[in-house]
Amino acid sequence: MTPASTALLAHGLGGSTDLPIPYTYALIGAAWTLTFTFAVVALAWRQLGSIRTSRVGHCRRG
Repeated sequence: MTPASTALLAHGLGGSTDLPIPYTYALIGAAWTLTFTFAVVALAWRQLGSIRTSRVGHCRRG
C-alpha cells in the first residue's frame, strides 16, 4: 500500500468490512444521527428566524 492509500483507509473511506458492530446497526446509528442533527438545526433555524423578525424596523438611522 502506498502512503496515500493508507491515509484514505485511516479516514474511513476504505470500506466497512471490519466494523466491530453489525453493518445494520451502523446504518441505523447513522440514520438516527442525521435525523437528530437535522431536527436540532431546524429548531435553531426557527429560533433564529423569530429573533430576526422581531428586530426588523428597529435600526437607527443617522
